[in-house]
Amino acid sequence: LIQIAINTMAAKYSSKTCRNAHGLISAALRLYRPDFVLHTTLPQKSKREIYVPDEREIAEIYKLTVGTVNEIPVFLAAECGLRASEISALCTENIKPTYIDIIAARVLGDDGTDHLKSPKSSSGYRKVPISKIAYDYLLSHSDNNGRVCLYNSATIGSNWCKFRKRNNLNQNLNFHALRHHYASKCILLGIP
Repeated sequence: LIQIAINTMAAKYSSKTCRNAHGLISAALRLYRPDFVLHTTLPQKSKREIYVPDEREIAEIYKLTVGTVNEIPVFLAAECGLRASEISALCTENIKPTYIDIIAARVLGDDGTDHLKSPKSSSGYRKVPISKIAYDYLLSHSDNNGRVCLYNSATIGSNWCKFRKRNNLNQNLNFHALRHHYASKCILLGIP
């Protein structure tokens, strides 16, 4: 029955969704029927195409985002490699003259409100180097409460999707792809 359910799901949902559902079923069975072993064949993982925007695309995006809700999030993702949740949590106290201290993420809680939490892993805590120009720029865009971006990560993503559609950008250029641009620049500079 479980194999039939997974096969049915695989026709409609991604392999990751099917694996997550199977994981839930497996965990419940381990708890209530510890001797029962599943031998389910799961759908093969699909390899996603990773889009890396080039310098020309990023320059054009910067021009289009000046003075919009996307300006600061795009800068922080493409030039500093921050995730949307880290951008949402960024406060002026974490912006130092030569680096940004990443110590928190703002995520949507089960109650539907935003919550600050620690980064996903120990490598999530990091210091991202910035220039004096970037330091001044970020501080000049913060509000009176010390927040650099007033939007939560879902709104940052939603704003980006609207911007991408309005400007006919490549559909694979999701907000996270801006971090790929940052990572590719780091690799070119010999930074791991």
